[in-house]
Amino acid sequence: MAEKPPQKIESTADLARYLNMSQWSVSRAINGHKGVSEETRKRVLDAMVECDFQPNMHARSLRGQTSKLIGVCFWNFSMPIVNAKLTELQRVLRGYGFRYLFETTMGEEEREISVIRDFQRFGVDGIVNINSILKAPDLDELLSTVPSVLVEPVHRETGKTPKVSVDRSRAMREIIHHLYELGHRRFAMIGINRYNLWRWDPAVETVRQLGLDPEQALLPTREYKEKGNYMSGGRALIEEFLEIPEGQRPKALICLDDLIATGAIQTLIRKGYRVPEDFSVTGFNNEEISQELFPRITTIDQHPHRLMDRVGEILLNSIQRKKTKTVSETVPMSFLVRESTGSCR
Repeated sequence: MAEKPPQKIESTADLARYLNMSQWSVSRAINGHKGVSEETRKRVLDAMVECDFQPNMHARSLRGQTSKLIGVCFWNFSMPIVNAKLTELQRVLRGYGFRYLFETTMGEEEREISVIRDFQRFGVDGIVNINSILKAPDLDELLSTVPSVLVEPVHRETGKTPKVSVDRSRAMREIIHHLYELGHRRFAMIGINRYNLWRWDPAVETVRQLGLDPEQALLPTREYKEKGNYMSGGRALIEEFLEIPEGQRPKALICLDDLIATGAIQTLIRKGYRVPEDFSVTGFNNEEISQELFPRITTIDQHPHRLMDRVGEILLNSIQRKKTKTVSETVPMSFLVRESTGSCR
């Protein structure tokens, strides 16, 4: 059993004595050495958190040592598109010779801050923060000492930390222009409300450019918050939508993602409606299910491999202290037209 921690642990030697381990073993665990068991590594990292100990990373860098660890934080595992991005990120990081620590934030500010601080205590070489909900001042303060990249943060203004995003504004323009060309002039935003900065604001801008009044052209619905049940969410949202009197319903349904779109389409079909004859439906993310069920879903392909390739390049340049001019950039997406959209009738 480990002895009671001293008043303050100031070095790996102190930590080793506290854990009754050799300093060599502790250092190898902190540095992510492949020869250290997961049990030992976890024991050391847990003790670092318990004792509020952070290695002297400046001294380590002067000796030319790195942890070869990247901290990756994200909301949760419930969304297939997040899992696809994590898979691509693993590929990229492995290709650069890095290992990684994954941690969920559950969309909570305090938890996200805690995760980032834990990564810093563990001595990671860099941080990838996916879908951060923190605002610029907090991000600047937290990430100023560790090479970091933001991936699709919620807020547009994110301070000095480099960020990479899918061009969601263009995606919404592509979707709405496509539906407009099919004769649609009103659009129900299924699973998207006015507070969705990624989708609602670009939609408002696009319909205005088309000469439409956003208050008349766009119908928001509630945000679906039951993570991990998006197809049933599509069913619930469409059942609520169908409570609107028939003459007042938009015939174009822009869904938050392909899973909600799938739930929406299957519910419409069970209730006797036709897609796209009665309702045109679009999705987002180009999930496998969008390509297999009929009608196949008109959707957006985010190209997670391109996104994470660029994230890896920026992070590596930052770790190697190479100057980069890019603070914020977007990665092109693809708009895929399939059988779920058709002419307005």
